[in-house]
Amino acid sequence: MLYIKVKNAILESLGLEEDEEFEIKGIDYKYRINENGLEIKEEEIMNSKFSSYNWEHEIDYTLDDLLLGKLKIFKLPFVPRKNQTYYYPIISNAYLYRKTYNDGTDHDKYRIKHELCFKTKEGAIVKAKKILELLRGGE
Repeated sequence: MLYIKVKNAILESLGLEEDEEFEIKGIDYKYRINENGLEIKEEEIMNSKFSSYNWEHEIDYTLDDLLLGKLKIFKLPFVPRKNQTYYYPIISNAYLYRKTYNDGTDHDKYRIKHELCFKTKEGAIVKAKKILELLRGGE
């Protein structure tokens, strides 16, 4: 039980969710943190197909460097897995978002390519408001 609390504290301090992918400035790999600790994505090393089981354990000192602020992380855009529910911004309705699931259509591919997929409706609403602001001539 203590390990879960420690993991959650680490995720909170880095502003991440469990299994959320991120990159580290100057290092060309993708990482995530979960019950196994800090993991590096295998496909980056071996050009393997992207899937959740293609992760290996990373050396512990990198996690220390992250927590001490020696390394800067970059969150990656959310990409829904096949059949996973996600939200996307839409400026043509009052709610500013819609909910759907990734069934591999051209619409899904377009939203993924243009970083228009969000885990939460709040994320999609924020993006819709930014789009509206740009359309109104704002920055």
